[in-house]
Amino acid sequence: MPQEYPRHTHRTQASKRSCRLWTRLFPLPLLFFAGTVFGNQSSGKDTAEICFEAELANTLRYPWHITDAAGASQGKAVYIPESAGGAEAFPEGHPVAVYHLDLPKNRTWRAWVRVKWNGECSNSLFFRLGEANKYGVINKNYGEWQWVSAGTWEPAKAACKAVISAREDGIKLDQIFLTTRGKEVDPQARMEPTTVPVPPEEKQQVKLFMASGAPRLPPPDFIFSHRPGKPTPLRSIQRLILKPGRESELTCWLRNNPADQRTVGLRLRTSAPLKITPDAEREITFAPNELLKKVKFKLKSKRNMPRTVKRLGVILRHPDGRIEAGRALVEKPFQWLVTNALPCGEQSTIATPAPVENKLDNGFPGNNDKVNWQTAPPDTINRFGLLNMRKAVTDRNYVMAYAYTRVHSPRKRKYLLEVRHDDMIRIWVNGEKVFTSTQSTPSYISRKLIQVPFRKGTNHILVKLNQKKNYWEFCTRVLDMSGRPAPVHGLSTAHLTKEDNADR
Repeated sequence: MPQEYPRHTHRTQASKRSCRLWTRLFPLPLLFFAGTVFGNQSSGKDTAEICFEAELANTLRYPWHITDAAGASQGKAVYIPESAGGAEAFPEGHPVAVYHLDLPKNRTWRAWVRVKWNGECSNSLFFRLGEANKYGVINKNYGEWQWVSAGTWEPAKAACKAVISAREDGIKLDQIFLTTRGKEVDPQARMEPTTVPVPPEEKQQVKLFMASGAPRLPPPDFIFSHRPGKPTPLRSIQRLILKPGRESELTCWLRNNPADQRTVGLRLRTSAPLKITPDAEREITFAPNELLKKVKFKLKSKRNMPRTVKRLGVILRHPDGRIEAGRALVEKPFQWLVTNALPCGEQSTIATPAPVENKLDNGFPGNNDKVNWQTAPPDTINRFGLLNMRKAVTDRNYVMAYAYTRVHSPRKRKYLLEVRHDDMIRIWVNGEKVFTSTQSTPSYISRKLIQVPFRKGTNHILVKLNQKKNYWEFCTRVLDMSGRPAPVHGLSTAHLTKEDNADR
């Protein structure tokens, strides 16, 4: 049986007659609330209570995802994966979850959110009701579902929005609860959802949301503090990292706003040489009152898939034949060679030299008595395309290492080199130093775009990365001058070492 979310029903402490009145005034199409209690404001005794499910957002901007979640009220929640980045990493207005509400007028509301924090730097979000300034929600209770206060609100209009914006990643959100009762209210466990709000223009629509990878939140490796400054924002688009010989999973969530029985079509479209399962359009049928359905696709790169980034279209066909397309990117990362760990004391800087830097004229620097190269295994590249040097090289502090790759360009031209790093980094392209950063910030707020010249054919990229402590990772991507994926591809590097593994 499909899981049914409650229709728009109301409870009141005043009388059943009041409940029936409000039910007539607010029928089913308010698809996103849950648990509303409307009473007589003048009595001073009646209260209004509203509780709605987080996974039924009207707007859900990347990197917010819908996920199955043990202990959540309907077994589902919205979440931001660890290391995806919070508010400071994305353009203004991202990432947010928006809920359209129609509230009784002239009330003062106290808000609560049911959350699960992942750790000390994954324990906060922002909440806003109406047009007032956002409220910071934070506490230090980790690893379990809990209700946390989200401020007191007096929205000027009955029709308003509840907006959840992420301050940090590594968080899950299950429900939002609004009540007109006083500060003594401290809701426990899961609340009973009773309505689902939807703006009038979306009442007859099926909406598409996407996620990818495992929804599990691993414990954070390390804790770091937030730092001032405005980095180059990350792209607010779903990216699926492909590993050679492995299947990746794209999860799509469809929300049926009309809550009726209907059938839609869903398929993937891309020019990339991928094996997609299923490869034909899937017919998805909603049962009556079924609001949310999960659809999975499996993707695997074929042997001729270049190491590059390609676009992926997610095509939704509505019952009336109308077509709607979602966007995502699929990426087969560059193949990197990495050196052994080299000494780098606490007082060392990115300028501390190593023999590698004496051999930049002929592309690959090669081995010597102090430096040996090996291929970084595919598992050392995480779901965001970052090469984890702690796994690829060593887990020690106060060291440095080099990474090398080759990229083919079809013509001589300038590109933008996207760089993300943690800790200090220096980059050479074709033997010329093009970028240095002494910042030791998290990789999701260190993004930079550097204009670099590429020659036709093979281009050599050498990266030097210092490690003080905690995270040690980086990624580079090549973009055209408009910021889109460039028409380049990575070349195999494994044969340059003594390893016999041409394309792991």
